[in-house]
Amino acid sequence: MRHSAASKPNPVTNQLGDTESHESYGMVEISRYTCNPPQNFFGSSVKHHSGISLRIHKAIKRRSLAEDRYFAHGTIIEVDMSAAQFADMVCSPNIGDGVPCTLKFIAMPEGVPQGKVLPPAPRRTCASASRRTSRRR
Repeated sequence: MRHSAASKPNPVTNQLGDTESHESYGMVEISRYTCNPPQNFFGSSVKHHSGISLRIHKAIKRRSLAEDRYFAHGTIIEVDMSAAQFADMVCSPNIGDGVPCTLKFIAMPEGVPQGKVLPPAPRRTCASASRRTSRRR
C-alpha cells in the first residue's frame, strides 16, 4: 500500500513519545520450535519433531528520544512449515504458486480452524497400499 493524501499515517503523542500507525505498517517474525509428539505439516508426508513459524503482525512506530522503535500490534496471520518448506520458500522465489504451509491462525471471523493439528497425511497409506497391489501382480 502506498501513502496517499487520503491515507496518511495517524500520529498520536503521549508520555511514551510520538506513536504513529497506518494500515500498511507491519512486522514479520520467524521462529523455530520443537514439538513432541511429532507434528504433520500440509505438503509433507512425514511427521516432524520441529518446525518454523512465520507470523505477520500489524505494527506501530514509536519515536522517543530521537529514535524510532517498531512494535507488533495484533497478529494478522501465522503459518507453520517444515525446515525444508521454509528453505524452499526462501531459496526458490518466483517458482509456481509458492510453497505449501500449514495455516495456524488468520485474523478473520470464522472460516479457518485456528491452531488445529493436521491429521496424518493420507498419502502414506495410499503409497503403502499401492506397493501391496503391485506385489500381488
